[in-house]
Amino acid sequence: MVLAKKRYFAVKLFINNYKIDNKINNNNNDDSKDPIISIPHIVKVILSTTSKYLGDWTSACLSKTLNVVYFSIRNKCAIIGCDKKYYKCLWATLTLIKELKSFKLSFNVINVAGTIRACRKSLLLNDKLFLANLQSSLIDN
Repeated sequence: MVLAKKRYFAVKLFINNYKIDNKINNNNNDDSKDPIISIPHIVKVILSTTSKYLGDWTSACLSKTLNVVYFSIRNKCAIIGCDKKYYKCLWATLTLIKELKSFKLSFNVINVAGTIRACRKSLLLNDKLFLANLQSSLIDN
């Protein structure tokens, strides 16, 4: 028996909305009642964008294997998995997404890997590089 080959995307979310950033940074307990973005929202926008730009057949094939393994609104990152056959379709769809729940949003694919562990490492490395760049820019000023 051959295991299904999967591909995982390490993704950073760029949200262009001041009100959402304030709500994320506040430590309110209301976030659990009404989440700004959740895993079902991400899956829904991916499948609707796939259906719109790549067709219903591709959307149906992708929906069978699409899963969001990890998602953090506070860190604005996610790990999204799909079957190896359809990873290029998912990649194209992620670049075409411009809006989610009436606010502007874009996905930046950091890494495509065969394991969740490699995606986690790339997200951590990306955050470390971001912090190093931020620290060097603060020292220069």
